[in-house]
Amino acid sequence: MPEASARKRMIFTIRLLVIIITAYLILFSPSGPLSFSWKAVFIAFYLATDLVVAALPDRFFLTYMLFYPLVLIDTIMVIAGIWISGQAGSDFYLIYFLIISFATMTTRFNYLILNVFVFSAVYAWILFHEKLLAGNLAVAHCLRIPFIMIIALFYGFIVKSVRSDKEEQLRMAYDKLKETRDQLIQKDKMASLGRLASGVAHEIRNPMEIISMGVDYLEGLIPQDRADAKEAVDRIFTAIERVNAIIEDILKFSHKTEFKIECVNITDLIENVLSMAGHSIKKAKVVVNKDFPDPNLCVAGCPNMLSQVFLNLINNAIDAMETCPVKRIDIWISKQKAKDIGYKTGYRRADYFSIGDDMIVVGISDTGKGMPEDVMMKIFEPFFTTKPQGSGTGLGLSLAHMIIDRMRGTIDVESRVGEGTTFFVKLQPWKEKAADFGRK
Repeated sequence: MPEASARKRMIFTIRLLVIIITAYLILFSPSGPLSFSWKAVFIAFYLATDLVVAALPDRFFLTYMLFYPLVLIDTIMVIAGIWISGQAGSDFYLIYFLIISFATMTTRFNYLILNVFVFSAVYAWILFHEKLLAGNLAVAHCLRIPFIMIIALFYGFIVKSVRSDKEEQLRMAYDKLKETRDQLIQKDKMASLGRLASGVAHEIRNPMEIISMGVDYLEGLIPQDRADAKEAVDRIFTAIERVNAIIEDILKFSHKTEFKIECVNITDLIENVLSMAGHSIKKAKVVVNKDFPDPNLCVAGCPNMLSQVFLNLINNAIDAMETCPVKRIDIWISKQKAKDIGYKTGYRRADYFSIGDDMIVVGISDTGKGMPEDVMMKIFEPFFTTKPQGSGTGLGLSLAHMIIDRMRGTIDVESRVGEGTTFFVKLQPWKEKAADFGRK
């Protein structure tokens, strides 16, 4: 415990210096109410308190709990030394001022105020008892009391302000750590769900094949005049096709697809996606604002998979603005430096982006209804959807997250109820070795 040991040595040394000065002024003072022997006893007792400090185990100095009783003892001993020496009118009071200054280091401002007023009152009483508040130097002696109080409170306020700043920094660091922890838990849970989804999909596909063959057989046995039965069979086939589509999405989600990393011009890709979504955008009467300052930015990715991700995000944005009076999608592309620690971003070896690395950020923002925080934490979970039943499988964003993760990128979301939602897709810039991402 080197820190505790160093703190112990510092406290012992400072107290020893105070004791030496106090002893010098007491022993060599010609005045005072006590004899030389009693002065020696007082000094020996004061010195013994420092020997006790030296004998205490280092662990007692890990916190500041010992600080308060030591300041109290030293304040009492020094004020007693002033009285014993009979030097209340001399500069001896500066030692007392020094001890009270130590008291300003307390993190409890109320405790400091109490100390300052009590001990200043004690010193004022000594001045009064020694008849120093009258005569030619009365003003000089009286000014010592407010001087001690004001300076001590000033230092105490500084300590309190510094402590408040540190507490705010710690609170912000704690909130960031908690947010990162929640993200890591969320990603680990998704990885486990992906493995589970793969097994469930295969288990469902086999009985669905049997059901499909059985319904196909029964369809041939239905009389031509049973239109209701044929309609029921058609609904069954429609449901089977829907189940098969869900199974295909699940298998994609569980990393069963292969893709090749290429150099992709992200501006051209976004333009193509907007062209594909053009009909839906016009039908919904959505205004699209684009901000592509550098048309030559290239990322390391799979064009088809990236198109699937951005098409899904744009379609989700259109759906979110269905009942909104203002329908606008803002899309921007920029090259940024990684500067904030987060999911797969920081100083860890497994991080996709190290602090200071370049990354290509694509932002897609809408003016939709937004999402509360509890919903926002779940949107990347498989089968979670805010759409009406039958309007979606809840696998679109899960699949998008999986795709971006395989490209060593990240996808984040910010949303406020009534204000809209913004997705941030952070991708790797194209480099010569970027194609290796797809082989990991």
